[in-house]
Amino acid sequence: MSNLKGAILAMALWVGVVFPFLLSFGIDSLQQRAYLSTTEKMAELLRQEGGVSDQVQQVANNLKGKGYIVTFSKPNLVQFGEEIVIRYQYEYENVRGKQKLDTQNKVVIAKRIVAGGGSTPPKLPQKYTVTTPESLNANGEYTFRIPGLNNLLRVTSNTGDTEIVRVNGEEVTVKVSKGNVSKKVQTGGEYIPADTKFVTEQKALDYNKDGYKGTLQLYDKIPSSSKKVVDYELPHEGQMHYSCPKGQWERQGYSASLNRTIKYKDAEGYEGYIGEKYGGTFEKIEMDYNTIMSNPDFFDEYGLLSNTGQKVNLKSPCSKELYPEEGESLDEDVDLRAKGIKYFVVGKLLYSGTVQRPEVSLYQGNVTRPEKDTRTYNNYYQYQIDFEYMSN
Repeated sequence: MSNLKGAILAMALWVGVVFPFLLSFGIDSLQQRAYLSTTEKMAELLRQEGGVSDQVQQVANNLKGKGYIVTFSKPNLVQFGEEIVIRYQYEYENVRGKQKLDTQNKVVIAKRIVAGGGSTPPKLPQKYTVTTPESLNANGEYTFRIPGLNNLLRVTSNTGDTEIVRVNGEEVTVKVSKGNVSKKVQTGGEYIPADTKFVTEQKALDYNKDGYKGTLQLYDKIPSSSKKVVDYELPHEGQMHYSCPKGQWERQGYSASLNRTIKYKDAEGYEGYIGEKYGGTFEKIEMDYNTIMSNPDFFDEYGLLSNTGQKVNLKSPCSKELYPEEGESLDEDVDLRAKGIKYFVVGKLLYSGTVQRPEVSLYQGNVTRPEKDTRTYNNYYQYQIDFEYMSN
């Protein structure tokens, strides 16, 4: 029984420990030999070609399908004696999971380029420069055709970030982003610079006018005073009255308002009531009644009925039947009545009296207008893109 247990224990140890170890060791050994062989062949091919030729690049591309990433410190053919560093990255699956090999070696080019024959001179990288259209968007994708493109080495731009999206033959699509503004175009608004000016003869301590503000200083006081106002004139206005005795509106007379006292105020600061009630005088000068009644300009086109206030055309026929609501409130022998809408000047009113001006404080000082910028812009973006590539 003990022998059986020992055999089972030995078998479990073999299956759980020894066999996986031997299998992992075998896989590692096999992969490393293949990896070493690949790196040696790539280095030898690089020496023979004198650098990264089309054939070398093709071999490197083929290795990608086998899990290799091969990169070169110099992406083209070089001169005799120059060095190229080759970096290899390779991943494979083992019992322990994914394993990674990452090494590099240095190759000294021993192939001499002889003028007139003996070797193909190395191809130098070509450069192709394009400019994108102006755009209101900082980000975008653009497709360009690069004549003779065989192997795209590098893409750069004069601003922002540039990313290769895809390469299809000689057509390359790139994505640009985060570039600086190449042009600003004003679309509206205005710019008003800050300004300071000196003001005087102001009647308030605080100044706020036309965008200028400031606190002023008192520099003078004008004492209170009074003055006599004589024959201060205002127009005497009246309204025409109309009646409808024979089916048409006719002028019947006019009425004019009359204020014997008014409040006076002028730009010098004098104010007060003038006229009869406040110790002054009042005079009405009115035009001749017949002159007013015969003036053709004093005829209204529209009027308001006396009782209902209905608006009527005074140049149209009239009757109580046409305005039944108005007619219901009138006696049978009473004509329709209306008052014109407009006011006419029928004379003038003259007022006299004494007015006062209180003490006036005068201020002066500097006031400031702040800068104002309401301009709006459209920002345009444009990229200059440089392609470095190997041609056919």
